[in-house]
Amino acid sequence: QLSPVTVVPTDSRESAKSEEPLCASDESHKVRQVVSQVVAAAAAKCGAEAVPQAMLADIADAVAETIVSAAAAVAPAAAQPAESPAKVTPRSAGRFAWQLMADQEMQELFEEAQQLLGRAGPRDLQTVLKRGLQKLVESLRKARYAATSKPRQAPVNANGRHVPRSVVRAVSERDGCQCTFMGPDGRRCTERSNLQFDHVIPFARGGRTTADNLRLLCGPHNQHEAERVFGPENIREQRAASRARSERAKTAKAEQVLCTVGRSDRGQRREGEQGKSSHPQSAPPGCPSRPGNAVLPGGPTRSDHSHNAP
Repeated sequence: QLSPVTVVPTDSRESAKSEEPLCASDESHKVRQVVSQVVAAAAAKCGAEAVPQAMLADIADAVAETIVSAAAAVAPAAAQPAESPAKVTPRSAGRFAWQLMADQEMQELFEEAQQLLGRAGPRDLQTVLKRGLQKLVESLRKARYAATSKPRQAPVNANGRHVPRSVVRAVSERDGCQCTFMGPDGRRCTERSNLQFDHVIPFARGGRTTADNLRLLCGPHNQHEAERVFGPENIREQRAASRARSERAKTAKAEQVLCTVGRSDRGQRREGEQGKSSHPQSAPPGCPSRPGNAVLPGGPTRSDHSHNAP
């Protein structure tokens, strides 16, 4: 018999251990005593008169405060109690116990879901969480494998690299959303994450993009098949070329952004100069006024109507 699920608020401060001050009163007293002895000994060695006790106390207090401040600056912060990781424990056939720590946002979402459900049905944690997971899985299946209860017929181009949604749906349903690679011992790969659609007859060798010529493979087995068909050296060269193309594309995009920003800055300066020219002021002696021209910072005089400015 499983106990009902309950939501128990916890406070991390309850489990935090209180730390003693960096320098307790007795330790501070010891520091002051040592400093007073050192100062008095140094004064006697130099032949100076006895240092007044008030001055010794001031010096000792200042040195003790400096030591305490320096130690506090380099002392490691008090360790926060680590939250236990979420875990799933099998309890019986088809029954599992979940243990996790929810943050404030998750708690508020749960409470809002309960409020929105009203009296429409069960509002316990198991039901709300299960309905949320069902919606999430349905959304992910639709995005990843084009799963839908009402598929539409659409023209399919079997000669392109793009895999139409109807083909995606057919292949994923046939392969059970699992890698189809079979090992030498006849066992099938059990991977279900990050699956890729692979051409049985490679596209580079005339393979068509149809359900019969596509299969689901995990990343490592897709790489294994590519090296088996085309050779490891050829695959390495293609990867290097792909990385180079990606770097060139990133560089071109960055240059385009810089050019766009530069044009925007020059346009703003030009508009500012045009605003100044619309309210002419008396020119200094020896500098004749020339309406319609603006002096751009760091450059020669250019006409406002010039189309050759960058």
